[in-house]
Amino acid sequence: FIGGCLTGLLTSYFLNDTSSCVVEARTIGTGVTKNTTAKITYLQSDIYNKIKKLTNKENAKLYLNSQIESVKALKNLLEKEEINCDLKETPSYIFTSKKSKINKLKEEIYFLKKNGIKVSKSPLPIKYKNYSSYKVNDTYTFNPLKFITSVFEVLNTKNIKVYDNTKVLNVKNDND
Repeated sequence: FIGGCLTGLLTSYFLNDTSSCVVEARTIGTGVTKNTTAKITYLQSDIYNKIKKLTNKENAKLYLNSQIESVKALKNLLEKEEINCDLKETPSYIFTSKKSKINKLKEEIYFLKKNGIKVSKSPLPIKYKNYSSYKVNDTYTFNPLKFITSVFEVLNTKNIKVYDNTKVLNVKNDND
């Protein structure tokens, strides 16, 4: 896997394949991960209605379920591997300040509620004029650098190699 941040390390962890390795051009955890808010949420703007309109409601529900399962998988990993990364349950908000977007927001909320998500109307924790806002509570934040460091250590115990400060200059296909 190329990239020693959240995606590369987690992919390696979940595949649990000692014949694979992670290669990072710089130091592990210094790319995008070091600047992330590390928010674990399935609430993503109006993505479910966009999916419904592009395909159908079944695909939107499948995507929602995949996001919920991802949150559960990450929580299970933290528990199983006893990773302390300051995990904290934190609400996620979806809102708009544009009257023209309120119906889209309501459609998204309806979809979420119809699919078993507990959504409540809620003021934002910041001062903002003339908006409509909803929240879910079962989302989380964590310290991404503590997380990366811990996953790196777990991979070492599983004999999955992680190389940092190593650039990939060429990839050879076995069929070449």
